[in-house]
Amino acid sequence: MKEQVFQPLGLHRTYVYKEDAQAAGQLAQGYRSSFFMTTPYDAPDYAGNKPAGYIISCTEDMARWLGIQMGIVQDIPEMFRKVIEKSHQGDMSVSDVNGMFYAAGWSVNSDQTIIEHSGGNPNFATKVVILPNERTALCLLTNGANTNLNLVLKVKEILDGNLSQSYEISGTQFLDITLSSATIICCLLAVLFFLLGLRRRKMNERQPMTKKRITATVICLIATVVLCIMCWVIGYVWSTILIWQTYSILTALISLALLMACITWFVYARQDNAIFRK
Repeated sequence: MKEQVFQPLGLHRTYVYKEDAQAAGQLAQGYRSSFFMTTPYDAPDYAGNKPAGYIISCTEDMARWLGIQMGIVQDIPEMFRKVIEKSHQGDMSVSDVNGMFYAAGWSVNSDQTIIEHSGGNPNFATKVVILPNERTALCLLTNGANTNLNLVLKVKEILDGNLSQSYEISGTQFLDITLSSATIICCLLAVLFFLLGLRRRKMNERQPMTKKRITATVICLIATVVLCIMCWVIGYVWSTILIWQTYSILTALISLALLMACITWFVYARQDNAIFRK
């Protein structure tokens, strides 16, 4: 890649290996959103996934790359011109849900007026949009996979003179806010049910377990066990989920399991009022 692509195209600060970028002293720190906060995060690398989100570059090289794609940059070997032109031609036999067609690494619309592609890993995200007819190309490079990539379209609006833009949170950010809020609510409810169970145990003498109470206790206990198994599966078996997504997925499940356990205790501690006849 370095000898046959990057150097001939003049992309001297584009790397395939993280160690090369680190040696240059310019590799950005990656971040992630978790529990309402954005914190530094060094995710493991998936070497086999390099084309999808592990090629490292900078704004200067990406600007040149986009200029090459639009034919503005001319000082490149002739062989690349034909390859690039062909790479913009989509397979019109199959389209995705947005009506875009797959080209050689690009997504293009039917009349090839929009050429775009996104990429990412747990630390970084990228969005590239090329508008050939407008002689405009935009590239969004962000060191947080939680960034809303539609931000690149907001930049286009600003270039067109529409300055009244606002940032909308991404799906990942919304998920983190929702699950983090659920974690707090479940923990508070768990404490409440636990204290109510203690209060019942202290205020009433122990009564025989009724069939209805046994059934309710067993159901709650089974739900608690199922939730604990789900926590274990996500935490250990499907740990990749926590690399790519927010940690609040696991905290929400743990707090829900804790809540279910406290509800089980509350139901078990319930005392039935006995009616005695003389």
